[in-house]
Amino acid sequence: LGGIGCTQQQESFISSPNQNLTLSLQLTEDGMPVYEASFRDAAIIAPSTMGFDIQDMPYLGKNMEIVNVEHDSFNETWETVWGEKREVKNHYNEMLVALREKDEPNRLMNIRFRVYDDGLAFRYEFPEQEELVYFVIEDEKTSFLTPLFTHASSTL
Repeated sequence: LGGIGCTQQQESFISSPNQNLTLSLQLTEDGMPVYEASFRDAAIIAPSTMGFDIQDMPYLGKNMEIVNVEHDSFNETWETVWGEKREVKNHYNEMLVALREKDEPNRLMNIRFRVYDDGLAFRYEFPEQEELVYFVIEDEKTSFLTPLFTHASSTL
């Protein structure tokens, strides 16, 4: 992650089943989650930030630490009722990254990544906790930077 300043001990990786697509999650020096992805060693998602503005609460996505990382994989084929293909293959590797704020209120946030041979997905999960029982997300701060955009904007 050139220029963002991530700590090496706060970094997690996952690859697709065929190993062509890779994804990493790192934390910047100020504890902000940043992910990036590559296909056959060519960047397809440049370092992109993750987090939320939550109503009447501090920003959720800074001063975080990785408290746990779990890896899993899944492989099934299921039959469709309609569509172009009769069978659909659902084969992915999964990485669940558990994050916690370093300071009070020590809120928890999980990010679950799934990496397929032909794409990737992620979702945020909020474990049950006293600090986030009822809350309103005002703005999702997830970014999706492409290498072309990053290169073009740095030359302007």
